[in-house]
Amino acid sequence: MFRPILFILFTGLGFCLGGVKATGQEAYRAGAAKVDITPKSYGPMWGYAARGKNKATGIIAPLYARALVLHDGKKAVVLVSLDLGRAPVATVVDRVRAKAKEFGITSVFLVGSHTHHGPAMESGQGAAWPQWQAWHDQLELALNQVIETASTQLVPCTVRTVSEETPLNRNRHDKGKNPPRDGRLTVLVVDSLQGKPIARAVHFAAHSVLTPGTDLRFGPDWPGEMARLLEERGKTPVLFLQGASGDLSPNMGGAVVRPGSLPFDSKQPSWKNFGLAMADKVTDLIPQAQPLALGPVKSYREKIRLPVRLDTKNPFFRLTLGNAFYPELVVHYEREYTEGISTPLEVAMIGPALGLVGIAGEPFCSHGLELQRRFPSAKVLTLGYCNEYHQYFPTIEALSKGGYGTEPYIAPSVAGSGEFLFNRALFNLYKLTGAILPGLPSEKGTFQVIVD
Repeated sequence: MFRPILFILFTGLGFCLGGVKATGQEAYRAGAAKVDITPKSYGPMWGYAARGKNKATGIIAPLYARALVLHDGKKAVVLVSLDLGRAPVATVVDRVRAKAKEFGITSVFLVGSHTHHGPAMESGQGAAWPQWQAWHDQLELALNQVIETASTQLVPCTVRTVSEETPLNRNRHDKGKNPPRDGRLTVLVVDSLQGKPIARAVHFAAHSVLTPGTDLRFGPDWPGEMARLLEERGKTPVLFLQGASGDLSPNMGGAVVRPGSLPFDSKQPSWKNFGLAMADKVTDLIPQAQPLALGPVKSYREKIRLPVRLDTKNPFFRLTLGNAFYPELVVHYEREYTEGISTPLEVAMIGPALGLVGIAGEPFCSHGLELQRRFPSAKVLTLGYCNEYHQYFPTIEALSKGGYGTEPYIAPSVAGSGEFLFNRALFNLYKLTGAILPGLPSEKGTFQVIVD
């Protein structure tokens, strides 16, 4: 049901902690793998409404899942990058998580790249894609295998990180003079003790929408091209981890004006050119990576119920959405949102210096920036499109301005939902550090607003 793992890199023996001698802590090990998840049949494509009911007609380039497992000797976290518009549906995520526990994995981050040229993911496609269930069975099997393969090939490792502010994205929503923007590009560099690459993980916030919507072929857009080029150069899996990109798009001009960069090749499509620019920038950054202070893996996962402002019974809404996409998507919305949104929130600490926050949707960049400001003791990576998908989470300020990404049909949760999710993420990050937080809301109690 899936194509074979392309490569698994592992080597050597020994013990380390990010290049620093272990002192009373478990030594870190890592493993990585890659698998082809391109659908075997052509159904509706995920992303652009303008496609209507048109189905995919071919393949631009293969779609992949890449896994990186980091194990502290007792517990592990797995990062899985997906050349998909979003993470899988909840039932698939739950079963993949359960399977991963067999390998000591306590925290799973399934992160979609947000390509708009992947297959439709929403459940119950029915007549729109008769092979929909077979595709999800194929995906689930492939995810289980790529995680298992990475988990069973763990070797002692070093972990290094590097971050740099770049001009490679732009705010597509805010039309003011100084719109918020998170231009941070972060790279995790994971090697064996002998210096042989195990994996690279690239975190950046920008929509994967450079392939024209009129092209009805499956493809990974610029993140896939970036990963392909880096894998050719380094002979190791390269994960792309999408950030808080709800209001951010690639900045082609920023890629051109980068010092030492060359003009784009007009004969190549934009997604290839931008993928090349990103790959070149990552290549420049890797030698600058510094050892990450590692410690025990700690994680926490919860489900959060959010009220909705979308009336799924409204005939106008049902007709509009059904015509823009396909009628089966209306059924999915009704099932997901009629009683409110139940969304997962995954938080993990890789020692004291690296925090991971998985959001099941498209948070605006200010959420991620503010979270980092309020948790300054560690590098915090917000991972969007992670472990399910519940559309946009704009800020309250963005909602007040209106515009794309704030309308109820694509941002169905009530105003303040994004702020609530990120406050919970902040609370959980501090809780994982052992901080005492008297008076803050916990699993046993929440705030209530009393209207006088």
